Amino acid sequence: MSIEKVLEDFAVKHSWNEITQMGLLQDYIDNQFSNEAFMDFLYEKVKFEDNNEKKFFSYFEIYEYMNWNNTSLIYILSEYIENQQSEEAFVDYLYNIEG
Repeated sequence: MSIEKVLEDFAVKHSWNEITQMGLLQDYIDNQFSNEAFMDFLYEKVKFEDNNEKKFFSYFEIYEYMNWNNTSLIYILSEYIENQQSEEAFVDYLYNIEG
């Protein structure tokens, strides 16, 4: 099952809005202590979508520059987690939040 689908199921169950979902995804990624890998992933997205070599200092700058909406960010963050092959760890993370 995809990260997006798992997150969607939890979101429906707990009435999480897109901001909450993005926060959970971002917190999970931040807790992996692989900011360089995440920034590299985002740079590839910028180059692919905008053909731009601009340097950014944080992922928030990239989000603003690309003007990604909440749905796009949820997809991108989910894709990153799937690329890291950490789906099971993310599901465990959600269950721990759920209590």
